[in-house]
Amino acid sequence: MKETEYLKLYIDELSQIRPCSTEENLTLLGRMASGDDDARSRLIEGNLHIVPEIVTEYEGSGAPVSDMLQEGNMALMEALEAISGKETDPESFLAVRVRGALEEFIRLEGVESLAAHKLEDEANRLINLTRDFETEHERTATLSELAQLMGLPEDEVENIMRISYSAISLGDSNSTGQKPAKDPLRDGWGE
Repeated sequence: MKETEYLKLYIDELSQIRPCSTEENLTLLGRMASGDDDARSRLIEGNLHIVPEIVTEYEGSGAPVSDMLQEGNMALMEALEAISGKETDPESFLAVRVRGALEEFIRLEGVESLAAHKLEDEANRLINLTRDFETEHERTATLSELAQLMGLPEDEVENIMRISYSAISLGDSNSTGQKPAKDPLRDGWGE
């Protein structure tokens, strides 16, 4: 299901739930402060519509809509725990908290994405350098030789190899019955 369709379906399902009015929010907050769990449940349910409204603003940010909805719902529940009861507009308070959580989530998603691309670039560079070395020297490079070629410490090259090999292993479910790929960490670098 496409992200836009998922969001539309989620909004359609929420349309079955009556949103809380400002007056109802204020009454329920007072009851929740007294320990009324039913009031807390109704506050969550009656304010869930806030989350997809805000998620819609961030469509196309690169973060999956389903993850943003989940993050927004968690932020909504946390905001209800943090609300003081002195707010005259609880819905605005909740919206600010949800928006802030989504912006932080999207920022972190971007950082993770950049790190993944950097690792992918380094893995591709390592593959190319390894191939070139084997062609030129007619043997497999040692870890120290690869580290020197990459201009990185051996432990960083080893980490790139370990992560790359793990990704290849996961991609090769071995359902073809073929022998697994050579593991340079287990089998050595031709030393």
